[in-house]
Amino acid sequence: MDKLKVKGIDSRPYFYPISEMPDYYKSENTSPITHKIHKKGINLPSYFDIKEQDVRYICKVIEDILNEDNI
Repeated sequence: MDKLKVKGIDSRPYFYPISEMPDYYKSENTSPITHKIHKKGINLPSYFDIKEQDVRYICKVIEDILNEDNI
């Protein structure tokens, strides 16, 4: 997410498992898979009028980052 930010792309953590939310949901039993995805997933820019050129730019930056990190 830091590397995306440097390129002007905002991102945020994917989601939080319901069992990590305050009070009411503390007793919920979420699977280990949920917690694993939470740690690795991110939300990328998405909105109703995002332009194709913006999507292509985001994809290119992600591709470059992955290649740079040999992932």
